[in-house]
Amino acid sequence: MAAKVAALIMIIGIGLFYMIFKGDTQHFSKDYIFKDSDWSASQIVLALYQGNWAYGGYTILNYGMEDIQIKNFKSY
Repeated sequence: MAAKVAALIMIIGIGLFYMIFKGDTQHFSKDYIFKDSDWSASQIVLALYQGNWAYGGYTILNYGMEDIQIKNFKSY
């Protein structure tokens, strides 16, 4: 656990160092992010549908967890 947190802090630290001292932040501007975006209604609906489909199976987990019982395997 400590190694994961240390690795995460190191990655964030290197990124902040690069941003502060190198000054390479043009990719955070709105002109760069939304440069070739298509804002038509069909593309927005398609994006919402794809996001809904990707996370659609998580509701099944709530119902499936009720059926799982912890068995005591020592009492056979």
